[in-house]
Amino acid sequence: VILSEHETCYDEGIELVQATRAAGVPTTVGLWRYMPHAWFLFSGMLPEGAQSLNFVSEWIVEQMSVK
Repeated sequence: VILSEHETCYDEGIELVQATRAAGVPTTVGLWRYMPHAWFLFSGMLPEGAQSLNFVSEWIVEQMSVK
């Protein structure tokens, strides 16, 4: 889950993380500051957008190597 502390859906994202962890689902969280909702869509303009996509990409590669 990637979240910004300042996006409109921050509280919902935290609830999602808490619910998945409570259900025993391993959950990884990437947290950024001062980013608007869906900032990763602006990865070509925002370094933080590119960072968040790299975070997700690295997570995917890690999950594939576990199997």
